[in-house]
Amino acid sequence: MVLPTRHVLAPASASVKTLLYCLLTLLSIVFQSAGSAHIQGATEGSTYLRSPTLTSTLLDILSSLSALNAAVFSRASGLIADIIGSDPSIISYVHGSGLAQAILSILSAPLPPSCEVICEAPAILCALSISSQGLSALLRHNPFPSLFACLVHPAYVLPHSRAVLPPATPEAIGQRLEDLLQHHGSGGGGPSTTPGQRLRDAVLNAAVHSLNRLVLSDLFYAGVGEGKGREEGGGEVEASLERRRYFQYVGNAAYALAR
Repeated sequence: MVLPTRHVLAPASASVKTLLYCLLTLLSIVFQSAGSAHIQGATEGSTYLRSPTLTSTLLDILSSLSALNAAVFSRASGLIADIIGSDPSIISYVHGSGLAQAILSILSAPLPPSCEVICEAPAILCALSISSQGLSALLRHNPFPSLFACLVHPAYVLPHSRAVLPPATPEAIGQRLEDLLQHHGSGGGGPSTTPGQRLRDAVLNAAVHSLNRLVLSDLFYAGVGEGKGREEGGGEVEASLERRRYFQYVGNAAYALAR
């Protein structure tokens, strides 16, 4: 397959970003409707996705996160996931065309770029890995550390950020990861040489790493409240804020791992 050429788009205005988001949402609605039995003779989204024009356009959007915004990226990724969900046979094309790689490279960054991306990420990862080819790509990129990192990161909790994860997000992450593990037969204690067991190990290692960060954060914040911070003034207020943040971390981790 000849891969379409990617173009990094120039920074777009707010109106252009809004228009792109609305168009992508409309396409998703139309493609989902076309797959229903109520519309006879409608063309499925997978047929349109195979067209060079739509593929190139989506690649440009997925490669231009800084020029657009995370909401547009999330909506473009969600559109692809919706199409895969309605026609799983398209998964080979999604990976062969570079669409999956463009998505996974962003989701595997040290920290997902926004709440919108984090909320969409579990469903997108499940869609991209429904085949053995997709699972191999998922294991190569290993986005799980990034996904768990957002649950214990100050960028996504109060009071230091307004980009707070919706309450249901940690539980959704846990549920989707559980579905992913079950789909690929990753339960039990078999050898780690199989893709399913490697997937299990990758998820568990990411979860353990985030819990280690949580424990270390607890020790650090206790020191802030009792040591240098109070001596310099304002330590009690800062310690209170840190404890508030820590409780949010604990809640996020608990909801995700309870699944």
